[in-house]
Amino acid sequence: MLKNYLKTALRNLMAYKGYSLINILGLSVGMACFILIFLWVQDELSYDHFHENAHELYRVVQEDYDHLNDSERATTSAPFALAALLKEEFPEVKETARVYSLGNFLLRYGDRSFYEDEFALVDPSFFKMFTFEFVKGDPQKNLEGLHSVIITEDAAKKYFGDEDPMGKILNMNNRFDITVAGVIKNIPGNSHFQFDFIARIDYLGKRRLESWEWASETYVLLEKNTSLSEFSRKAADTIVRHNPITNYKVHFQPLDEIHLYHPLGERGQIIMVYIFALVAVFILVIACLNFMNLATARSIKRSKEVGLRKVVGASKVDIIKQFLGESIQLAVIAVIIAVFLTELFLPFFNRLTAKQLDVNILENVGSLLLLLALAVLTGVLSGSYPAFFLSAFQPVKVLREQFKRGPKSSWFRITLVVIQFAISIILIISTVVVYNQINYIRNLDLGFDRTNLIYMNARGDLRTKYEAVKSELLRHPDILKVAYASSLPVNITNVIDVDWDGKNPDIEDDMMGFAMVDYDYIKTLDLKIVQGRDFSMEFPTDRTSYIVNEEAVSAMELESPLGKKISLGKQFPDFGPEGPIIGVIKNFHFGHMQSRITPLVLGMNPQWNRQVFIKIRPKDIPSIVNHIQAVSKKFAPNYPFVYGFIDDAFDEMYRSEQRVGESFRYFALLAIVISCLGLFGLASFMAEQKTKEIGIRKVHGASVPNILFFLSRQFLRGVVVANIIAWPAAYFVMSKWLDDFVYRINFSIWIFVFAAVTALAIAFLTVSYQAARAALSNPIDALRYE
Repeated sequence: MLKNYLKTALRNLMAYKGYSLINILGLSVGMACFILIFLWVQDELSYDHFHENAHELYRVVQEDYDHLNDSERATTSAPFALAALLKEEFPEVKETARVYSLGNFLLRYGDRSFYEDEFALVDPSFFKMFTFEFVKGDPQKNLEGLHSVIITEDAAKKYFGDEDPMGKILNMNNRFDITVAGVIKNIPGNSHFQFDFIARIDYLGKRRLESWEWASETYVLLEKNTSLSEFSRKAADTIVRHNPITNYKVHFQPLDEIHLYHPLGERGQIIMVYIFALVAVFILVIACLNFMNLATARSIKRSKEVGLRKVVGASKVDIIKQFLGESIQLAVIAVIIAVFLTELFLPFFNRLTAKQLDVNILENVGSLLLLLALAVLTGVLSGSYPAFFLSAFQPVKVLREQFKRGPKSSWFRITLVVIQFAISIILIISTVVVYNQINYIRNLDLGFDRTNLIYMNARGDLRTKYEAVKSELLRHPDILKVAYASSLPVNITNVIDVDWDGKNPDIEDDMMGFAMVDYDYIKTLDLKIVQGRDFSMEFPTDRTSYIVNEEAVSAMELESPLGKKISLGKQFPDFGPEGPIIGVIKNFHFGHMQSRITPLVLGMNPQWNRQVFIKIRPKDIPSIVNHIQAVSKKFAPNYPFVYGFIDDAFDEMYRSEQRVGESFRYFALLAIVISCLGLFGLASFMAEQKTKEIGIRKVHGASVPNILFFLSRQFLRGVVVANIIAWPAAYFVMSKWLDDFVYRINFSIWIFVFAAVTALAIAFLTVSYQAARAALSNPIDALRYE
């Protein structure tokens, strides 16, 4: 019996090559998309699960109410002193570890030197808590020496090539040496830790490490079955007792939630996981509906076969088994092709998502079983309706050609088309919304001129001899202005407590963003002064004066801010001494667009010169860069020359959103292609079924446009209905995504109109080809059909 089923399935496959090709191709593409997105979702959900103690590890999160900005605020940094306190006072705490990230450090070995951003200072207990595999060195004796460092395999290759890295000495910032004490395997991509160098946190000094003012990320390893809520409550009480000036609440974020959720437990990356999981299911559903639609349409062709089988003794169950078996057989073929397509497009998908995903299906029993289950499930779902539909045929009526093609099966097929196009329209609308939002952010007026603005690190004499550096740079005719600051203007993340004259005693929180700048900063960035004046060398007291943004004035509730005294950092008296406000600048965006503009204070402290900004004419850029490099080599010969454009730094902040937009674009396109494959096959079938009717209509004078309208109207009605279903669904999904942006586009009716017109045009073009062939055929041939 099985042999007979297989033989029949192969005969039908060959007899209807066109339909079979459309079926298998559509299903294969849909499954390949499903597998690719499934790999992405699986990777996102697996973050930090590889640690042996993953379920007992937590990150300390400090939470408070930001009175100045009227919002809840969380920070993943905790006071340095907290780690030892938790270990000493709570028996449920097995270990604690502090992680302090260093950025933009110079490392050198021989003639190889690089700036490194992936450098972490940790407690020695770090490797007891977290699982990182050592390739060289003793895991039990790691970081024993103060000047020891653990590096990854990539870092070892980068600095030492084929040499044994153990015991080799790296120079750090041209100041001190560190010795390689171990090599670990590259940190997996699905870890929220991403660093290549790990050294002892003791570098920071005892005073800082015992401080309640300085902070770092702090992790705790709890005993199993510890009540997290009870522990959090006790920890908060203890912190207040030891540090009564704090107004923070403390909670502990599970390690495996760090990547997916914001520190306050709000939505984060998990939203994108849900959205992409839905997209994967949608595309697979479209492919299955295609299969079901074409199989149902073809079922009429096989009605006599079913009648004969029933006459010779086949039961209804036999018919169902036969057609489900054929459906599963095609699904298995589609899965095999889908695996090859997945392997083919995986490198492109990895570039698109910035991941290193791998299929490894033949090496993973779980993946093989999943694909087999996917084939069986798809085959059963796709073939269920035709199987039950055909098995219900009455053999006598079929063999006497009394079988009537009622409207039910036709409406069923149109319903499937509606669902397919509804999903496609949702993806089209989502793609347009994401594209428009990213484009809106990229073109939003940030409040300063970021175009033609080069930045580079201020190291060595580039930092200390800044006036001489400026003079040298300005010798080039196409360099217009030069300024120094502590951080990039698109990413000012430093915050500090601020005191001011007339401060309301009820304001408990006084943290504001700050940046240290020089006399030419405001002019170079073309910031707008709305009150007072800019920093000026004509006024020596400006070195201890401040300029604030409009939001700071509002937060400080100052009607006349000019002349009011403010100071920065109560715990650091020398950091920002008391001085007057001499100017107010118009608000500008100095952070991510997912947050609104917050209070900002600009001060002057040459010790904080970290970045050089160079405004240029966009003429001979290579010549300008060569001149900047020459100046850099003159003043900082021991440091590599690294530069960038502020525009590029700004775009990099939204790289993940851009990847989302590109992913939606490709998946929407594939969904439309799969839908069109099914629609093309269905139109072919309908044209074939109505061959005689078309011939009769033409004999009675129907024109080609009449025939085109006759054959396509049912499908176009379905697409209209699909729009009615898709619009509110797409609005709901994209509203949730846009909620993460403070500065966002408004939904426009034209987005929905565009999606509707696009879907209708695609559907009409797909159907019209087959309809036109039928309409242009000779009516005599049509009347002789069969």
